Amino acid sequence: MQAAAAAGNLERMTPAQQQLVGDIVALTGAAPPDWSADDAPTLRADVPSELYLIGMIGGKDVGKSSLVNALLGENIAAVSNHGEGTSRALAYVHDADALAARALLEDSAAGGFDLVQHGIDEARGRVLLDLPDVDSVWDDHLDLTRRMLRNMLFPVWVQSIEKYADAATLELLARVAEGNSPQNFVFVLTKVDQLARRHGAEAVEELKADFALRVGRACGIETRPAVYGVDSVSRQGFDLAALRATLLQRRTSQSISDARGLAERQQANTLRRWLAQQRIDEQLAAAQRALAEAESMLASRVVDPLLERQAALPISPAMIEPTVRARIGYWPIVSAIDAALGPALAVFRARTEPWAGQSIGGRQVAQHVRGVFADLSQRQPRLVELYSQNKLWEADVAQRAAGVLEDRLEIAAESHRAALLKRAARPSFVTRIAAYVLTVGAALWFPIVQPVLEIVLQQDIRQFTTAMLLKIVQLLGASYLISSIGFLAIYFVALWIWLRWHTVRRVERTFARTSPTDDPAAAVDEWAANLLAPLRRNVERLQSLADRIAALTSRDRAAA
Repeated sequence: MQAAAAAGNLERMTPAQQQLVGDIVALTGAAPPDWSADDAPTLRADVPSELYLIGMIGGKDVGKSSLVNALLGENIAAVSNHGEGTSRALAYVHDADALAARALLEDSAAGGFDLVQHGIDEARGRVLLDLPDVDSVWDDHLDLTRRMLRNMLFPVWVQSIEKYADAATLELLARVAEGNSPQNFVFVLTKVDQLARRHGAEAVEELKADFALRVGRACGIETRPAVYGVDSVSRQGFDLAALRATLLQRRTSQSISDARGLAERQQANTLRRWLAQQRIDEQLAAAQRALAEAESMLASRVVDPLLERQAALPISPAMIEPTVRARIGYWPIVSAIDAALGPALAVFRARTEPWAGQSIGGRQVAQHVRGVFADLSQRQPRLVELYSQNKLWEADVAQRAAGVLEDRLEIAAESHRAALLKRAARPSFVTRIAAYVLTVGAALWFPIVQPVLEIVLQQDIRQFTTAMLLKIVQLLGASYLISSIGFLAIYFVALWIWLRWHTVRRVERTFARTSPTDDPAAAVDEWAANLLAPLRRNVERLQSLADRIAALTSRDRAAA
């Protein structure tokens, strides 16, 4: 809710400033700056320059109406010292400016002002405003004054000698000074004639100095601003002439533009102060320490033990067996023996996958994950908020995280098997020829080809036919077939054993050189990184905020 409100209340800032403040509020939960609120009396960026507002701001019975009369030199403002005080904004404007003034006032005080026209040429081009009392018991009176201040480049702060230390006025002054430059303000003390009669002129100067100190402190400035002391009733002596010259002088477009520039720089300074108050650098340093601690704890308790255990385990037969069988599959007869004897052999070499059902020190991974994040949540309160959607210190959530690891490792193992098959499953062309020679060739050579060649080489042509017929009879004899099949069985089983041993060694060497994309060790590291992702994102966002604050501050200072 706070971030949403801030996003709608930052129209007075540049888009970059709006985005920066909105991101800080959303990330840290900080309250938006007061001067960016909808009801803040902050000067608008589009305040008009052709016709500008000069507002009299003060409490009840400080003499605002009398001051208007004194400035204009005519009694056109009704003076009252009883009742609820000023409830509507009274706008005193030259006849020629009436139409423009009405349009301007409708924008900020629709239905809350009365237009009083005059023909005093000295006051053309500006609107003198007698605003509702800032210490009124009616909230809508103060709200109207605050709204008017958004369009008021030159507010006049009016206090009487009795109320010059009034807290309500000073509080409002401090708020307005956040969005407008104190150099655009005018400070007036009324009824100083009464003080002079009782205590002399020195008392007036002393009170003006004290008032200047108070308003300067409220505005956050070191130099004391000028304070005009006036007698609005007799309009004699003191600083009325100087005040008239200041307020009724015809300002040039350049001077108004300069005043607006002062207000913009004041808003930039206010923003920088607010940014400094958020202590983003300190939050960033704390977030970095939290991430480093979490990385160290997770590594020492979970990741490193898993990787060390994996390194100590032999290569799983289930990892290399598909490649071994694929290579033996290119050997006729031997592949049939492997298919027949392979299942029996698997009984003796069966192992679970090294990564499946992993435990560390007799405890499951889920228990270690839960313990790590339970400790972190106790040490780092911010972590509870960051992991509000994934509470890894809870048993079921930690179990799901461990299940994710199991799934990732299974995918990694399958990827490794696939990479191994692709690289080592197919023997070379020479090996394939040798496979047929040593299998099919041996099956033909020993029982048939070799005996026939002996006859051919040992008998002359006259005896060849008889010897050949005799050999055929022998070959078809039971004793010869039994002896030949026995010999071939021994030969092919021995060849199968040797081939399997040799192929396993070859595949293991290839396995050591195979680097698939989804390596099991990389899967563990990625899984651990995902567990720490909220902490890492928090660091990255704070770093981005710190960089943007530094860049914005640098640009503002360069512009100043």
